[in-house]
Amino acid sequence: MHDEIKKIGAYAFSNLKNTELEFNFKEKDIFVDDHAFTNFKFKYIYLSKDGSKLTLSLNVLPELEDSCIREELPELEAGNGVFEPILQLKNKWFNNNFRKNYVQLKVWKENKKIKFIPPEFTIEIFPANQMEKYFVNNNNQRWAKLVKALEFDTLKEPEKQNSLADLMKIYYAIGGFSENQGESEKAFDYIIKYVAKIDRHNFTPSMIGEEIHSRFSRIVLKGEYNKMFAQFFMKYYKDNPEFMSFELRDQYGKKMERQDYLCFAHNSFDSILKNYPNRIVNGNEERALLSPKFVAEHSYFINYQDIEDGNERLADIIGKYGYSQKQFEHIQEIYDTAKKLKESYIIRADKSKEDDLI
Repeated sequence: MHDEIKKIGAYAFSNLKNTELEFNFKEKDIFVDDHAFTNFKFKYIYLSKDGSKLTLSLNVLPELEDSCIREELPELEAGNGVFEPILQLKNKWFNNNFRKNYVQLKVWKENKKIKFIPPEFTIEIFPANQMEKYFVNNNNQRWAKLVKALEFDTLKEPEKQNSLADLMKIYYAIGGFSENQGESEKAFDYIIKYVAKIDRHNFTPSMIGEEIHSRFSRIVLKGEYNKMFAQFFMKYYKDNPEFMSFELRDQYGKKMERQDYLCFAHNSFDSILKNYPNRIVNGNEERALLSPKFVAEHSYFINYQDIEDGNERLADIIGKYGYSQKQFEHIQEIYDTAKKLKESYIIRADKSKEDDLI
């Protein structure tokens, strides 16, 4: 059993035979190297129905049939003719969001709550605690109607998956999967009229898909959509799709390269509202507005995962300067090492005082 793993490195489980591997997960993703399971043969994946445990096995495990979802992998031949299951594992079964959505949907389907399981890109990006909203008020049918209206279903892979995934991100972010039918219908109309602009001449589905991918690919869906962000986006985007493009200054006053802060703004909007609760989208007083420039200036605030106990303040400070998750983990590691050194020094100092007294 392998607990609390953050990364599975190259050849970590290569060349294992007649072995079953069981992983227990916390609320996080696990990075899997391309060659982590090279030459390790297995054919079945068992996922516990709460998404917290994954078992890899070459054989059917009858003892897990009732408590787990079983998935059988197609045999994929690697260059040297051996089974290479990593192609099915990377960025999928070790992705917390995908794993939770997948088992939840499978259980729902078994219990006749739903008739079909959505495509993999939906399972991967849709917030796990919001999945039921995909199906309420005909939201899934309205989504299918949007895809057909933009003719994205005619695109070829991988362009099709990129376009669909990024369309879903912005559609979700402005209320396309809201429990309120009026909000989801409003989002549908807004995408058609202002984001895709399907009435434009000489614009093919491929060109619209490429534009949507370039604008919204960095959006991260974390939970229930923020109605204030939807209001903010709908107010400004229709007149100027570049409304979040600015040349700002960093914390040292140095000019930064001009860029579009729209996706950063979406990903940090909850934090912006938390830090500035009196700011509004519409109003007469300029100082109280969530103006595009104000939001851009505060859009680098990042909420990190895997924050160690006692490091919450560190995360708040680091987040305001736009450091990535990976950079934060490195800084946190240095910070934790420094704390241990300090504690060790204090213990040694106290010990030396005791020795002096003897």
